[in-house]
Amino acid sequence: MVRGQVTTLPPLDEGGGGVLVVSDGEALVGSPFMHGRGHMVRVSVAAGAGRTGPAGLPEVAEDTETGSELEVDPRTKEFVTALMLCRGWLLNPSRTEALPTSEAVARMALAATHTWDQLTLIERGRTDVLVRVTRRVEEHLRHLKSKVRAVLPPGTRVTRESLAHHLVTLQALTPAHLDLLEDEDWLDAQAELWWDA
Repeated sequence: MVRGQVTTLPPLDEGGGGVLVVSDGEALVGSPFMHGRGHMVRVSVAAGAGRTGPAGLPEVAEDTETGSELEVDPRTKEFVTALMLCRGWLLNPSRTEALPTSEAVARMALAATHTWDQLTLIERGRTDVLVRVTRRVEEHLRHLKSKVRAVLPPGTRVTRESLAHHLVTLQALTPAHLDLLEDEDWLDAQAELWWDA
């Protein structure tokens, strides 16, 4: 946690990983479990002390990890997919909640956009509808991963967790976007889009 903002590095798997450089100030570091229990490690670095990294590192407030903007159009199903994927992390910045599966994202998207007819069919056992909507969600997730991959260093592997991490950290999604779930006009437009998901 740096200046009140939680930054979760992608999991270290298959040789990948991430780095957070603290050039001065303080950061609280630890696993989600440590964060949830309030047992974080405090790292303090005096301004300019022991600077071994490159000069001119961006301040936390302007650091977008890549220096590139990542945008997702709120008028699309892709946006709703991203919002449902990251909803738990937007509501709880500790990011201790597991990310939903594609099937769960599909159900959440239909419920959030008040697409009750499709959701009712799924709840009545229409697996064909669930499979169709879940496949659409998976297509949106693949496209979102390619968007994220485009602003990261070449060869960076984008998992579901790192996708959510970058969508939130690069502020393609913010807690303010959750307010759209109360906007009737936006919900009506989304319901039309999800009708034939």
